[in-house]
Amino acid sequence: MSKQKETNDEGVSTPTAPEQPVEDAQISLQHIAQVVEVIDLCSTRGAFRGPELELVGQLRTAFATFVEANRPPSAPVDGDVDASESEK
Repeated sequence: MSKQKETNDEGVSTPTAPEQPVEDAQISLQHIAQVVEVIDLCSTRGAFRGPELELVGQLRTAFATFVEANRPPSAPVDGDVDASESEK
């Protein structure tokens, strides 16, 4: 089995990995919800610089809105209780 090499624009050759069959990417609603949690965690720990905050906030809002819009109606979020249940 021989290793393949590629040559970049500067003439430097680099080894390449053998081609692997590509599997269909599967992203679930749970994965997107976890991205929102990771953004919140990183933000709490100060991982973002000031100029990055606007973009990060926009991405977080987009992901959170998508999760909420596509969440099954029977799945409560963070212990949320239906208003009709709390009035009983």
